[in-house]
Amino acid sequence: MRQFAILASTVILLLGTTALPAAAQEEMMQNGIQYACTGVGLDEREDLRWTTYPLRLEATHRGGGYLSDIHWVIADKAGDTLFEVRCEFAPWLMLRLEPGTYSITATTLGTHIRKARVGIRKGRQSRVVLRFNEVTEH
Repeated sequence: MRQFAILASTVILLLGTTALPAAAQEEMMQNGIQYACTGVGLDEREDLRWTTYPLRLEATHRGGGYLSDIHWVIADKAGDTLFEVRCEFAPWLMLRLEPGTYSITATTLGTHIRKARVGIRKGRQSRVVLRFNEVTEH
């Protein structure tokens, strides 16, 4: 019986760890906006899907490495929230937004906040990197 419990625990652990990256890279839709939370491994960097998104948001910590578990809020020029998501396991947020000006708010650990504005132009990808200097990593 004990061997079965150990085997079952191992299977659950393996399934849990392999399922997370796939879910993090899934393309989703919210309020008519297509998005994906994705990572920065070699497969993700070479995935041509991400080059077609007009906006790439990245979060980094004080050491310069990528930071995941970010709560993102995107607002339009008038300040109305259009989109909100938490990328729990991935440091990049890819968004398919229409051309225009947007405000970005990123929060980590519940209290550390960064804000930025970005202009999106047709046919180009805008990249915004928000650095959390007070966070070493988590």
